[in-house]
Amino acid sequence: MNIRIFSHRKILTANRAVWLLLGVMSLSSCIKDNSKQLAADEQKKIDDYKAKNGFSDSDTIGTGGIYFKYISETEGITPGLNDYVIISLKGKNTDGTVFQTTDSAAAQKAGFYRPDIIYGPARTLVWNNLTGLRMMLMHMKEGSHATAIVPSKFAYYDYEPVVYDVVLFRVIPGADIRKYEYDQAKSYAFADSITDLFTDKSHDYPALDS
Repeated sequence: MNIRIFSHRKILTANRAVWLLLGVMSLSSCIKDNSKQLAADEQKKIDDYKAKNGFSDSDTIGTGGIYFKYISETEGITPGLNDYVIISLKGKNTDGTVFQTTDSAAAQKAGFYRPDIIYGPARTLVWNNLTGLRMMLMHMKEGSHATAIVPSKFAYYDYEPVVYDVVLFRVIPGADIRKYEYDQAKSYAFADSITDLFTDKSHDYPALDS
C-alpha cells in the first residue's frame, strides 16, 4: 500500500482554465503583462533563496530551472520512473512556510497536523508525483539526502516556487514490488498496532529535522 504524502497546496488547474478563457475574451494583453510580473517575482524568489542557501548556477537538473544539491550523497542506485521509493519529505515555500511533510512533529509545528494521516516515511511510485519532485527523485541515489528548488511550472502552477527536502531511504524496482508487498505482508501478520501495518519494519527510518 502506498501512503499519500498529503499537501496543503493545490494545483491551480481551474485558474489556468480561467486565464485561457479571459484570453479568448480579448484580455490577453493585460494577462500577459500580469503574468510577466508574476514570473519575474517568482524568479526573484528563486534567485534570493538560491543565493542564501548555497546553490550555484551549475546545480541544475536539465534546462527547466530546477536547482538540486545533495546534503549527503551515497553510491546507491537511482530510481526510474516506474520504480517505488520510500522517502521522508518536507515541502515548503521559499519563505520557510512548510505545507507538506511526512513527519508528525513538523506537521504539528506548521499547524496542519491531522490525526487521520499516518506520518512517517512514505512509499510512493515515482511516476505519481508532481513533475519537479519526480525529476528530483530520479536524480537521487538510495540512501542520500537532497534539497531542490522547483519552479511552479513543475509544481502547483501558482507562481510560487517549491523547496523540497528529501531523504531517499530505499528504491524498490517496479518489477519487484509484488515480492516486496508479499514480504511486508508476512511481517505484518503479527502487527502490534494499525500504524505497524503502514510501516516498513525491515528498516529504521529517521525523520527529517522538524
